[in-house]
This record gives sequence, structure tokens and C-alpha cells, in this order.
Amino acid sequence: MITYNVDETEQAVKFVESNLSFLGKIYSIEHKRLKMESEYQTTINGSEETLVINGGLSSGYLGEGPRGLARVLEKLGIQKEEAEYYAKDRETHKKGFKHTFLVSLD
Repeated sequence: MITYNVDETEQAVKFVESNLSFLGKIYSIEHKRLKMESEYQTTINGSEETLVINGGLSSGYLGEGPRGLARVLEKLGIQKEEAEYYAKDRETHKKGFKHTFLVSLD
């Protein structure tokens, strides 16, 4: 498990981009709000490694944090419209979400 504590969105996006190759096949991404109102944790589970990003990426409003999360989701292969829905839809995803990727067993 690779854990990264970050305050800035751009640093969080760059961390994910620079560590994607260590993940192997991507199984899931879970994004959740922690007990503190403005703290989020994003976990990307792969066949070889797991990335945990504390801070930097957020959801449920229109701002820098959700835009960064949408960019990360797109890097993971989620279509732009769906990525923006996960990141910016206030009613559905303000507290977080989990997305599981279909993975071939071969």
C-alpha cells in the first residue's frame, strides 16, 4: 500500500499519474468523506498495489478538488461524463462513492 497525504489537488493528481504503473489491473476506486467535513480519502485498488490519497481530491461541489478527482477517474478509464457525475454531483456523491471495474480473469 502506497499512502500519500496531500493538501493540493494538483499534487494529488500528479501522485496518481506517477504511480499508475505500479497498480497492475485496476479493480476499484473508493472515495469517501472522512469524519471532518472537508477531509476526503481516495483509495485505488489494483492487482499489484493499492494507492491511498488522503486529501487533495474531493467531491460533491464545483471546485478544484472535484475537477482533480474527475481527471483521476478519467485516467483510470472512466468516461468523462461519468467521471464528472461521480466528482461533482452534490446529492449523490457528496459523502463518497465506490466504483468497481470489470476485470477479465485471464
